Amino acid sequence: MHARNLNTFCDGRLLEMMKISRLIKLVLPSRPHWTKALANARRLRTSKYSSVYVRRSMTPDERRLDFELRQQAKERNNKAGRRLWVVYRGGLKDVRDLAQPPHSENL
Repeated sequence: MHARNLNTFCDGRLLEMMKISRLIKLVLPSRPHWTKALANARRLRTSKYSSVYVRRSMTPDERRLDFELRQQAKERNNKAGRRLWVVYRGGLKDVRDLAQPPHSENL
């Protein structure tokens, strides 16, 4: 699926002193396009675009809450010594409580 973005916005100020990246907002032509983009975002981690992160559009308050939840998850994971806590659907969740994808027996 190929699509050109409809609009591009720079969100917030560029803060070089604080090493905070500027958010770039892309408006895609339809919901299936952004659903596919979000679903494939994890593939960027192992490509030459590993410093690019994709997430849904959020208000400043939602971004602040998401940041605080990620910090809490990071603290809990550091205490546990492994990754047990994640931010999932606006809340802090234990990964053991999340549904696991079914495993194929054909492997």
